[in-house]
Formats: sequence, C-alpha cells, structure tokens
Amino acid sequence: MLFAIGLAPVLAIHNVLNPNLNSAAMRPLGAMAGTGAAVLGTISMGFGALIGAVLDHAYDGGVTPLCIGFFAAGAITFVAVRAAHASVGSGQRAVVETTRSSTTAS
Repeated sequence: MLFAIGLAPVLAIHNVLNPNLNSAAMRPLGAMAGTGAAVLGTISMGFGALIGAVLDHAYDGGVTPLCIGFFAAGAITFVAVRAAHASVGSGQRAVVETTRSSTTAS
C-alpha cells in the first residue's frame, strides 16, 4: 500500500510532463515535426515493449522487479540526457536558428 501511495504522485507528474516534453522536442524540427513525432512514438513504444517483457519475465509476485525496472530506466535516461547535452553543447543554438530560417524561407 505504501508503494502505491508513493507511486501515485510520480505517475501523475509524469502524465503532465510527458506531453509537454514531447512538444518541446518537436520544436526544432519545424515542418518535419510529424515525422519526428512518429519516430519518437515508435522508439518509445519499442523500448517500452522490451522493458515490459523483461519485467514480465522477472515478476515474482512482489514489487521488487518493478522498482528495479524504474531505477534502471531512470539511470539509462539520466545517462542518455547527459550524453545528449555533452554532444550538443553550444551548437544547439545554431541548429535551432538554421531550422527556423529554413522553415520561414519555404
């Protein structure tokens, strides 16, 4: 019961945050935002199915596999975001400006 009480606000915040973050991710794509949304949805669904299959196989009647899955997904996301920030660096502004100028020119 305590797990459900702690999980409820996390899932509620996730449901509010996820659509906003997806919209922010589509902003630099401009006219190709539909394609970007399709790719993002496909990747999300694929990884979700893989993680779900692993958690289903590890299920033992308790919440331990789910907790481990949440921790692993959070750790992977943290590493991916850090790597993305390190690779983009100051060049992100140039990419956004180029995308904006190409969408306004057409």
